[in-house]
Amino acid sequence: AIQSDNFKDDCENPLSHISFKSTVWKTVGTSHVCSNEYLNSRGFAPWVYLFRVSERPGHLACGVNGDGKRGIIQTPMLSAIREVSDIRVSFDVMPDPAMTDGFCFKACLAGVITAATLNGASYALTGAHDGIEHSLLFPRKQLKSGWNTITVEISKATNGTMLYFAGESSAKTLHHGFYLDNIKVVETAQMSRPEKGLRVLYWNIQNGMWSDQQDGFIHFREFIRKYDPDVCVWCEASSIYKNNTSTSASSSSRYLPSNWLTLSKRYGHNYAATGGWRDNYPQEITAKYPISTVLKITDTDTSGKPVAHGAAIQKITVQGQDIYFVTCHMWPQAYGFGVAASDQERSKAAYEGDYYRQFEMQYILAHTINDPQYAGVENWVLLGDMNSRSRVDNGTYNYTATSTAFLTQDEILNNTDMIDVINARYPAPDNFVSSTFGTSRIDYVYVSPSMMGKVVNGLILNDQWNYKGEPSPYVDTFRMPSDHRPILVDFEL
Repeated sequence: AIQSDNFKDDCENPLSHISFKSTVWKTVGTSHVCSNEYLNSRGFAPWVYLFRVSERPGHLACGVNGDGKRGIIQTPMLSAIREVSDIRVSFDVMPDPAMTDGFCFKACLAGVITAATLNGASYALTGAHDGIEHSLLFPRKQLKSGWNTITVEISKATNGTMLYFAGESSAKTLHHGFYLDNIKVVETAQMSRPEKGLRVLYWNIQNGMWSDQQDGFIHFREFIRKYDPDVCVWCEASSIYKNNTSTSASSSSRYLPSNWLTLSKRYGHNYAATGGWRDNYPQEITAKYPISTVLKITDTDTSGKPVAHGAAIQKITVQGQDIYFVTCHMWPQAYGFGVAASDQERSKAAYEGDYYRQFEMQYILAHTINDPQYAGVENWVLLGDMNSRSRVDNGTYNYTATSTAFLTQDEILNNTDMIDVINARYPAPDNFVSSTFGTSRIDYVYVSPSMMGKVVNGLILNDQWNYKGEPSPYVDTFRMPSDHRPILVDFEL
């Protein structure tokens, strides 16, 4: 990052700079030692990385110093993108004559790389999506000695997307220097929305949107209105803590879930219903259309083994079609339900949390999608925070094939015809996107084959407000605004 007003000469004495993947969100404007006047005059403040970077006439030099230490350039968020769009990024890069490293470009936070060219020729996609960043790698031998023009097509970018340029490796034995010029971003298409359709927005909102309750949920409401869903499903739909604390609020003082209808009307939904509610973490469904609660699930047939956070079937009729939503939120711990604190380590070692989630899912499926009384139902949507991983993503996780982490999702994959929307549209590992602040996809939207045929869009949604993943300034175990990411799905009915 920038050291002083003498920008050109200071790249050899870099300031350590923390990226958005760390526990603290920083930009050049919050981690620099040059004067604010200089910083603002050059417009550098919003950039996330200008690390070992210097200005040259008409372009930037990165890692171009005596020993070729690795530098990084990362742009600000692309704030001009209005909702969700496909974009084309073009730029010129020239390797330093001493460069021995490859070159790496990344689309960060939001967006999937779908195509690229190098000097006008189609370039095979390399690298992978780690859940937060999608990489494209250019070995040194692929770059000519002069300026190279690269174009990259990125699907589903938002105003949270950032662009990253650096050496491919962090190895100290390599020279990482390069020059960068002519960065251009062009919107090529906005995400289309069917005229006669249904937009569903699902999100685990962390303790009843705890981060925004002190502001009357104004940012939350603005986010919902921006994407204008027809149906919303919220996990952790109870405001269980007092504002800006982790101190439990009394049941009588909790705004949610009892006031969901009041809140939902403020973002255009005149209907709301709470699912099976047996603890502090209910699911809530709100909609522009009437909601019929078909079934609430809390207990099971086995004494002492409830469905920990409850589940439900909610029916909504849209364009004359009955759509059955199964909402769920599975047991979150590595140890089993009801295990005493003194026995939790043993329970974790025996993977009892995974087996309990499997038990919950077996019960939910047996009383919803697989129940003979619903044999005539064609249009199912099963969605929620399932606190479990799917083997379809194992190209990212690299677990053993027999891992108990897959038990819950295997119940759906092996015993129903439901289809994982996100995996169907963005299969791992190349297009894997995390649904949490880390690199795990544990939130899912499954649909029946009849509904999958109607899917037009389906993505894990990151934009400038909903997922920087900043830690709360009040309770550092909470994220702002949530520790999960939303999922957006459009159906054409």
